[in-house]
Amino acid sequence: MKISDDSYHLTNFQIQGIDEAQLWERYTVEQGFVSTFQLEILAGRTFDHQIQSDSNAFILNERAVAVLGLQPEEIIGRTITDMSLENTGKVVGIVIDFHFRSLHHEI
Repeated sequence: MKISDDSYHLTNFQIQGIDEAQLWERYTVEQGFVSTFQLEILAGRTFDHQIQSDSNAFILNERAVAVLGLQPEEIIGRTITDMSLENTGKVVGIVIDFHFRSLHHEI
């Protein structure tokens, strides 16, 4: 599983149906990330290499969904735009919160 040095970014996201842009951490990962790290899918699904649009898809953690005041099922299928990359895609899944960095960092 390749995770490059430039895989982490703090960026603004615009979410369909949410007025305020969200400043979130973004990790660019390959399609096997969820299974490799044994992350639990709370809603939706993981990336699927057979679905071409998944190259621009998003998987959020449950904390991100809670910050928006939504239930996991309510955000699946919504469009998100990464304002720094001007990349737009759909939310395909929600994973249970996990620590990607040190346990000293808040999720």
